[in-house]
Amino acid sequence: FALTMTTSPPSTYNFHKQTIETPNLFIERLSLGPTHPKRARLLHIPGNPGLNQFYEEYIKRLMDNLTKEGDFDEEDIEISSVSLAGHWTKKPSKNGMHHYHNDYALDDQVSYFVRVLREFYLPDEGIDIYLSGHSIGGYIVTQVVHSLLPEEQARIKKCFLLCPTVMGLGDSPNGQRWYMRALTFNRFFLRSIAESFFHYWNKFLPYSVREVIFRAVHGSTENLDPHVEDLHSAYILGNALRLTTSEFQQVTLLKKEIFESLPHRFVFLFSNVDEWVPMHYVDEIQKELKEHQNDMEVLSVKHAFCIYPGNNEIIASTVAKYMKAL
Repeated sequence: FALTMTTSPPSTYNFHKQTIETPNLFIERLSLGPTHPKRARLLHIPGNPGLNQFYEEYIKRLMDNLTKEGDFDEEDIEISSVSLAGHWTKKPSKNGMHHYHNDYALDDQVSYFVRVLREFYLPDEGIDIYLSGHSIGGYIVTQVVHSLLPEEQARIKKCFLLCPTVMGLGDSPNGQRWYMRALTFNRFFLRSIAESFFHYWNKFLPYSVREVIFRAVHGSTENLDPHVEDLHSAYILGNALRLTTSEFQQVTLLKKEIFESLPHRFVFLFSNVDEWVPMHYVDEIQKELKEHQNDMEVLSVKHAFCIYPGNNEIIASTVAKYMKAL
């Protein structure tokens, strides 16, 4: 098949930002490490709003933690993040991806990442594959692994679920606040009005002013990841809220059968101040999945850890601890 790919120059940390397009697949990908690693590849699936650029700091700190004590050499592993389907900064060409559309529901995201794995990760034989997923990305990881063939599942060494929303999303404290808002946004003319508002917001309001507002909205006195502004763009906001509606409808009961069929394959890293995954959810998951209790930790991080520099180090060092113990 025809393949077109554009790659930006590497950053200080040798990040590679790629746009990959085949007749059936479009990918925006951020990676760190060699293209052909000796030992392992880790694919991270973002949480909603689904942009891989939010995870640069997480990827960098994970690589630092894996290599600083010699457990992994810099040539041993590639760490990458792929944006959610439709949550792209560029649009695919009509000729390249004939089934492109804006509205990717949760099931569409699962199917998309199954194709990503099969086309770009699993063919790399002799290499261990790790998966990492944040928030709804953690749910997507569980569904993707469940959808693979047994011989494909055997290639997945470990799955790291970071502040994962795997049950009761609509009943969580934040779910109760946001469900009707997301549903209302996707009806009538509100989406068009909001998109117009954010178009002029980004065009005329200086970033220094927007940053103050961002920090107030996110309840933080810390410096936020500069990519947080992308969350407030018209296009990403629309896609994020449409996906949120799908999440509320599908993420209800804990799918125990997935975890029971793949024992000791998942690591759960929870937040101790999470209003998407409150502590009574954590208690219920620990009770229902007793065989995974040794692979569960509650950390002092926020749900949106990726936009807080200190939180990235806590998550990354914990993931690295498990990877180095294998």
